[in-house]
Parts: sequence; structure tokens; C-alpha cells
Amino acid sequence: MSRAAKTVKQHFARAAAQAGRGRTAEALESARQGVKAFAVEAGIYGRERFEIEVLLRELFFLLQDLPDVEALLPGKIEYRRGMEKKIYLLLDGMKKKILADQESRAASEAGKRRDRYIDILGKAAKYKIGRHT
Repeated sequence: MSRAAKTVKQHFARAAAQAGRGRTAEALESARQGVKAFAVEAGIYGRERFEIEVLLRELFFLLQDLPDVEALLPGKIEYRRGMEKKIYLLLDGMKKKILADQESRAASEAGKRRDRYIDILGKAAKYKIGRHT
């Protein structure tokens, strides 16, 4: 097995493992890196290319079942030869959107916690809790 094919397979295996754990952004990043390596490397031919294409199709089935991906892309991701650049851009865009959504949710939750903390401090001051007078 060529070094390039091994690298691509490792990226796809990592993406499948991350998808199994529900880590969508990490799975998309590993899949994106694998597709990039597959598109750039010129030394993948014959049986190795066929095996990688099968792995890529299987990976798409896994990714499509993830809730975050399904919300962004309700249809199927289909791979055909020569589509590597389009798929790379699609995976990259989905990853960026999912990360932005996660950051937005985290900021919203932090704001809610901060507001609750301020509310509790206000009630404590109203009832003079914590002061020894």
C-alpha cells in the first residue's frame, strides 16, 4: 500500500470514529483532510483508489446520519470521480457552520448563566444574605 493511500485511509477511519462518538465537527475535519489528500495525491491508482472510493462512500453514509449534518444537508452526499474539490468545499462549509452554531450556543448559555448569577446576587443583596452586621 502506498504511503498516500495509507494517509487517506487513516483520515477516513478517524472521521468514522469521530462520527460514531457524535463529534460532528471533528468528523467533518478528518473527512475533509482525507478528501484533500485523496485529491492532491497523484500516486493512488487501481485497487487502492477503488478501496478509498468505497471507504469514502461508506463515510458519507455515516456522516449523513449525524443530526447536525442532516439539518444542514437533508439530501444525500454522492461521490463520483472528479468531485473531490466540490466535496472538500462542502465538508469545509458544513464544518464551519457547525462550529459557528456551537459557539453561538455556548455564548448563549454563558449569557444565561451570567444573568442568573446577577439575579442571585441581587436577591442576596435584597435580603442582606452574606453580611454580618
